Amino acid sequence: MIEVVDLESESFEHLKHAASFDDETFRNVMKAYGQDVWNYAFAMTRNRHDADDVVQSTFIKCHAAVGSFRGQSSFRTWLFAIARNTAFNARKTAYWRRVIPSSLLSGADDSGPSSPSAEQTVLDRLVEGTLWEKLLLLPPKYREPLLLDAVYELKQHEIAEVLGLSVGGVKTRLSRARDKMQKLLREGDAHDGAWIRE
Repeated sequence: MIEVVDLESESFEHLKHAASFDDETFRNVMKAYGQDVWNYAFAMTRNRHDADDVVQSTFIKCHAAVGSFRGQSSFRTWLFAIARNTAFNARKTAYWRRVIPSSLLSGADDSGPSSPSAEQTVLDRLVEGTLWEKLLLLPPKYREPLLLDAVYELKQHEIAEVLGLSVGGVKTRLSRARDKMQKLLREGDAHDGAWIRE
């Protein structure tokens, strides 16, 4: 299971008044949110290398756009929205349209290093349990709200901000996502490697 860092003590809400980051604050933001953003990016892309690229782009955009953070949402919600948009923009390219091999879901690493990287360790944690394997089989429109709700414990209005939906839309997607997860868990391994259709 993923360990979610408690960010209550370091919320960075004060950045709504900042025009830019100083180096120390930016390092602290990356340290506080880096793992959460990577886990979210991985859940969206289901590929650790693509998740790395999304995270790097997300923090570059965050650094460049911190002056546009107005504090209308939490800093973490704002950062997740950047990560989500970055992943969607990247998926529009032909490279991101390919089908992710099921071997990646089982933790196989074709990059060749003999010792696991930090990303591979997180990947192994992500996919070691049945719940994570099943979560990754859900279509993104259901996977994302369930991830933001169950793992990051965002409130429904925060999820709505990240996903660009109404609160009612979030409630509907969460309900459907939970139904699909229950179906997957009841059916066991019958759908492994396959997508659950709407």
